[in-house]
Amino acid sequence: MNTGRARLAAVLCAALLPGTLLAQTEAPPPVAGPSGAKAEDNPTGWTSKAGLSYVQTGGNAEASTLGFKLSASHNWTRTFFTLQAGGVRSDTTFKEPFAVGAGDADFTVVENERQETTAENYFLDLNLDRSVSKRFYWQGGAGWLRNTFSGVNSREGVRAGVGYIWTDPDSKGVQLKTALLATLTRQDLTIRDPGTDETFVGARLLVDLAVPFGGKSTFNSRINLDENLQSTDDLRMTWWNSLGVSMTDRLGLQVSLLLLFDNIPALQELPLYSGEVGGAPVPPQMGTVVTPLRKWDQELSVSLVLNLVPKRPEPAPTGAP
Repeated sequence: MNTGRARLAAVLCAALLPGTLLAQTEAPPPVAGPSGAKAEDNPTGWTSKAGLSYVQTGGNAEASTLGFKLSASHNWTRTFFTLQAGGVRSDTTFKEPFAVGAGDADFTVVENERQETTAENYFLDLNLDRSVSKRFYWQGGAGWLRNTFSGVNSREGVRAGVGYIWTDPDSKGVQLKTALLATLTRQDLTIRDPGTDETFVGARLLVDLAVPFGGKSTFNSRINLDENLQSTDDLRMTWWNSLGVSMTDRLGLQVSLLLLFDNIPALQELPLYSGEVGGAPVPPQMGTVVTPLRKWDQELSVSLVLNLVPKRPEPAPTGAP
């Protein structure tokens, strides 16, 4: 398979299988506040969505990518539990062929191969909301993520706080919720940064906007602002935008864009050379240097989503007691 066909096959497989189209998956901000209590909008009991994708290319270019996403929730009318999990791992085989022989007609092709993990990212997030009144609620949660290519071996955090629903919770229209939470975070970076706290207390502002339209379609926008109260320059933002379209009662299409900002990004180690020619380094290597990663990351995903919801009770026949 040539490189062009391999790329086309990868795109088609990712589009046809439930899962993500790109190789990085970050946790979107958790849902803010209990969902509407009306059974026809948000049935009590368990609701879940799952996505899985696997893409493999071979021939002149070899790569494999496995991705999964899972979200599950349980509605007790006044209490709402949410679980989100996901991950992506991508391995690429780099081929470095060369020829050995005496001339154009007398040679043997030798092909060296080396395999590298080019993406690895996993997350798990748990969230619990409890309505105190029709608009006021409290929230608690915990989360974990691993993204070595963003410089994070692991990051665990717990949170608790209160929130407010600015729109009518029973309305089928636009819903706007906010929450202010206290957080405790512990992180292990791939390269230790003396200027960054490993464990710190912080604050989180969460805004959740849902806009239904067209009967079965919804636009969601959630934004997290996380401030390290021990080092106020350490500000992080997670902004998730998603458009979900239901094609059947069980199958839907979701397009989402996730933007990530870290004002004090993790560090990366780079080889140091004396110069470069045409974008290639001039050997020998003189050592290594440490420099920050980029402050902004983004992820675009396209998913087919399988919806598993509790079966709604059928209406009683006319005239039944």
